[in-house]
Amino acid sequence: MVECEQRGIGRTGLLPGALQVRRRAGQWHQRLSQEDPHRDPRFAEDWVNLVALAVNEENASGGRIVTAPTNGAAGIIPAVLHYAVHYTEAGASDADDVAVRFLLTAGAIGSLYKERASISGAEVGCQGRSAPRHRWRQADWPKSSAAHRNRSRMRPRSRWSIAWG
Repeated sequence: MVECEQRGIGRTGLLPGALQVRRRAGQWHQRLSQEDPHRDPRFAEDWVNLVALAVNEENASGGRIVTAPTNGAAGIIPAVLHYAVHYTEAGASDADDVAVRFLLTAGAIGSLYKERASISGAEVGCQGRSAPRHRWRQADWPKSSAAHRNRSRMRPRSRWSIAWG
């Protein structure tokens, strides 16, 4: 990931393709290096954004794909890893351990998404959180049961209410 970041920062010109998109990471890196030569934590967000852009540009140019085959998502993991290694106390003491723990955590979360699971109810909504329970309810409780009638009365009255799951 670091090599991809460095290649993205070092290149200038246009990205390949008919859109003729100008590379921005190289010039941004020069300006940011002059403005923040000592990597002050106040500039951490700028450095993280630069890493994401550099990796995205490298991927868009047909370079090594780091985390995703899309221009938008490819730079996220390297950028957040850059922050963890360079701007946290744990990263200052043992960068390799931080990188391993970060990548294992990212992989675990990625496998949840791959299996269409979610750690966020707001992300998948009521249907994503409650679909397995609805299947169980349909199999075990006929619509004429008292339990079904009681559940129907408990539903929110407004469509703007918090989703019930």
